[in-house]
Amino acid sequence: MPSLANGLGLSMARSNIGGYTPPLDGLASKVLTAWAAFRLFTGNAESLRVRESGASTEADIGTLAAGGFDTTAFATHVGAGNGFAAKAYDQNGSNDFVQATAATQPQVNLTGINSKPSLTFSGAQKIVTPALTWTTVFTDGFEFWVLAKFGSSALTGADCAIGARGNYSPEFYCRAGSQSKPAIWTGVYSRFDTTLVAGTTYLIRFYYHGGVWRCDVNGTTEATTHTVGISATSSVPFTLGSDGGTGDYLRSGEISGVILFKQALTAGEASALTTALKTLGGIP
Repeated sequence: MPSLANGLGLSMARSNIGGYTPPLDGLASKVLTAWAAFRLFTGNAESLRVRESGASTEADIGTLAAGGFDTTAFATHVGAGNGFAAKAYDQNGSNDFVQATAATQPQVNLTGINSKPSLTFSGAQKIVTPALTWTTVFTDGFEFWVLAKFGSSALTGADCAIGARGNYSPEFYCRAGSQSKPAIWTGVYSRFDTTLVAGTTYLIRFYYHGGVWRCDVNGTTEATTHTVGISATSSVPFTLGSDGGTGDYLRSGEISGVILFKQALTAGEASALTTALKTLGGIP
């Protein structure tokens, strides 16, 4: 017969089966801003402030303890209409992404990223932080992580922006036309290596460590690097679906999560976060 201690241990283990561990627990001190259509931190349920298309009323829609987006609350608020993001909450603080203009609010799509909720950008839609104070960001390291899917028309024509600091330095995007590769602009551009396929979800990590820009796609580090530096301090916003360059929008695509780090992650932290976010994004 098992001891009481063993019995309690077994019960505790069973109670944790199927539990959800938010991916940013333990990394909060390094986060500049973090939004997702799933829970990023234990105890923080924030996700979106949604405007419904009927009467244009707004309501906060959060995440569940099990990690996912509260689709029931969303459906109740939106009804037979559509929902648009007036605000995407920074789950780590007050650097929310905001869009007060209805015509440029991204639409909430409950099945946009591998049948999971996301924001849809289909042209001029963009959502912007307030001014950020980037005091030590480019000294201690900067990282931009995004779960994104480019639509069927995103990889032709003009460049397909994912996000940008300030006007567009740095700007992160998919290079246009037959190149179809992740790229960065800091006064000149660097195109990385992986050819991105329309309709496919990617976890893309752009990061600036020790004066060098690098890029990972689904956890694989690109061979190309970018050595152009950037100002260490300024107070400017960060935009998702940026239009920093002429005609430079996300155009046709989905984003389900974005994290900006103000300090470099260690190799172990990056590996663990890659595993967690790929699972949340349904990436094999």
